[in-house]
Order: sequence, then C-alpha cells, then structure tokens
Amino acid sequence: MLDNVHAVENVGGDQAVAAQAFRLRQLGWDANASHPERGQGPVGWPPRDAYLEVALTGGDLAFIRDCLERGLVTTRFLVDSLSTEDRSRADQEESLRLKLAALDALDAIQPDPPA
Repeated sequence: MLDNVHAVENVGGDQAVAAQAFRLRQLGWDANASHPERGQGPVGWPPRDAYLEVALTGGDLAFIRDCLERGLVTTRFLVDSLSTEDRSRADQEESLRLKLAALDALDAIQPDPPA
C-alpha cells in the first residue's frame, strides 16, 4: 500500500506525502531485513501472523490509516464494478479483506511517544 502511495504521489503529486510513505516503507523494510522469519511469508516478508516491530508515532498511524481508508474507496469500487473480471475481483476482495484487517490492527497499536 505504501509503495502505491509513494509511486502515485512521487509523480506530480504531493511530495510530502510521497516522502512520508517512503520513510514508513523504509522502516518496514529495515524491520524485515533483521527478522528471523524473513522470507517465510508473502513476497519476502515474515508470515502475516509474525510480530514485526516498527517504531511509529501517532502521526505515522494517522497517515497509514488515511492511506488505507482512501485505498478502500478504490478497492470497493473495483469489487463492485460489473466490468471487473472474476480473477481481478477475487484479488480485489482479498485486498479489501487485508485493508480492513490492517485498520482493525491499527486500533490495537500504541504509538511510541515523540522523542
């Protein structure tokens, strides 16, 4: 998700949003690089149920929530569109499920206090 936000905003969009998405994406990559279960989950990451520690502030969490909520609009549109092919619809339904799960997980996260 942050990859997409960064890519879209980096080309003629909001450079501050692109920079924040890049920074948060890098935090995840850094945490992944030292994770003992790296590569055992999707596309080189730890399994989805593995604990991956990333230090986030309240502002980071709000940014991530906003990105997920904006992404839900597009994903729901694609799921509901009559022109979406079955295979693509199944992919979008999975994306919708993961975005909703990520929003639920955000509710359980306590941000680190500002340094």
